[in-house]
Amino acid sequence: MKKYLFIGALITLLFISSGCNLNYNEYPSFETKPAYDFYTNSLTSELSEESDFQVMLLETNYSAEIDVDANGKDTLKDFFMSLSENSFITDKLILKDLPEKPIYRLYVSTKDEKYVINIFSEDIASLHPWDGLFTEDYINMTSSPKAYNLYGLCSYIFKNR
Repeated sequence: MKKYLFIGALITLLFISSGCNLNYNEYPSFETKPAYDFYTNSLTSELSEESDFQVMLLETNYSAEIDVDANGKDTLKDFFMSLSENSFITDKLILKDLPEKPIYRLYVSTKDEKYVINIFSEDIASLHPWDGLFTEDYINMTSSPKAYNLYGLCSYIFKNR
């Protein structure tokens, strides 16, 4: 009797484990990111095509959430339009001293996608979609105009809420 129970359990285990057939070659690896500004280009094209998008600001120390108004949205669009090839950080050594938690987070919701912008300092931000497959786009904000700096925008909105 024990022999039959053992064989039945073994057959059941084989059937259950055969259903877990994932082909990991279907999914791109983190190393095959098409471009260093892949997500930035995606968001910029969505913002230029869509006028009705939502932006929410989160201050991570206080967990305070604020909806960004039309002027803030325009500044966000202008920031992304002002970026050049030199605005992106590709050297991982520069990023090793980044804090784990950003100071501010912007959640940008378009019709098709939701993006997260992490603002670590006045100089560095990162961008990725809510469910992206690749590593984040890291942005150096020192070359962008001061009026478009995301850290300054978030500080201004948070202080004047």
